[in-house]
Amino acid sequence: MAYDRSDNEARLQRKLVPLNIVVCILCLVSAISLVFAPLIKINLSEIKEVFMEMIESEGNSEGTDGNAPDFEAVFDSLEDEISITALDIGKFAYSNESVLMPLVISAVETMVIPAVSQGVLEGLDVDTTDIDFSKLNEKFEAFNHVDSEEDMRVAAGEWIDEIIRIGDLEINSEGRAQIIENFVDIYYDTIEVTDGKFDIEKMLCVFASEGLELEKPVTSYAEFLEEYFNNTEDGEVSEAYEMLMQADELIKSFAKGVFWLVMFPAITWLILFLFSLLHIFAKNKRFVMWYVKLFGGIPWLLFGFAPMVLGGALASVGEEMAIAASVFGAITSLTWISGVCLGLLWLVSIFWAFPIKHKIRADRKG
Repeated sequence: MAYDRSDNEARLQRKLVPLNIVVCILCLVSAISLVFAPLIKINLSEIKEVFMEMIESEGNSEGTDGNAPDFEAVFDSLEDEISITALDIGKFAYSNESVLMPLVISAVETMVIPAVSQGVLEGLDVDTTDIDFSKLNEKFEAFNHVDSEEDMRVAAGEWIDEIIRIGDLEINSEGRAQIIENFVDIYYDTIEVTDGKFDIEKMLCVFASEGLELEKPVTSYAEFLEEYFNNTEDGEVSEAYEMLMQADELIKSFAKGVFWLVMFPAITWLILFLFSLLHIFAKNKRFVMWYVKLFGGIPWLLFGFAPMVLGGALASVGEEMAIAASVFGAITSLTWISGVCLGLLWLVSIFWAFPIKHKIRADRKG
């Protein structure tokens, strides 16, 4: 038997229509912000400032050792701000792309020139402890501007002369000329493989391909690393490559967890949106929202509140935690939008929905 509503209950039910509309708006705003707005925004310029101050205070800045990692150059090569959304995390988590291989390649790109400079001098039995490699690195970088055999002869000659100077070496003109000819050979070997294109990356990769005796020369660090990791005697992938892939899987598993920690609350917001929308047109306009109240705050707690608290706590520890504190301090998150929506949902529930629902229940009992 259908329940006959009193006129008073019908009037009270109509008062829930504006409430349902407000809830619909809150749900849509929150769900859309969780999916499309940045979960994390990291200001790298703030981290760079603290990191470089620490390096300089410890006497390990690039200016004291030209062969030391150029951390400032590393920061400058990155964007000023990193922004990551739930969609970005989801695309990465369920993709076949590696997250660590690009980092390895980036490290190679940053360190290859200093490594070559140091390796050459150490191969000549030169003590490199107190040597400033900056000028030698600069001479080597000139190979990126080689467009002809003559350019190669000039660049190779200047680099060799710098090695002789800083290493306090002796070499006759015939020996110098022979080294230059070797560089010319490398130049032609490279452009033959690359259809006339030449730079340091291509030169080193083609040269290394000969050392690994690859069937087909590689011309990029990415290709070289892939061949290097897989170039084993039994044809199996190397242990280092397996470890890299395992680490990738762990990171992706973590990314999947983070993705669903955000998507699950977003889905609950969408479910509440559907319920509140449907109940606008139903006779009984009441609906439950406990699941959103319970899970809706997870994204803000993880990406908004936690970094803020951790940053403040680490900053109070002292200078030894300055880098970690600066990382958390440089993190912002637009999950505060969802947090505000959750707060408003609690308010409309307590001061708007609950009084009306209480009156409806009382009317039915009485």
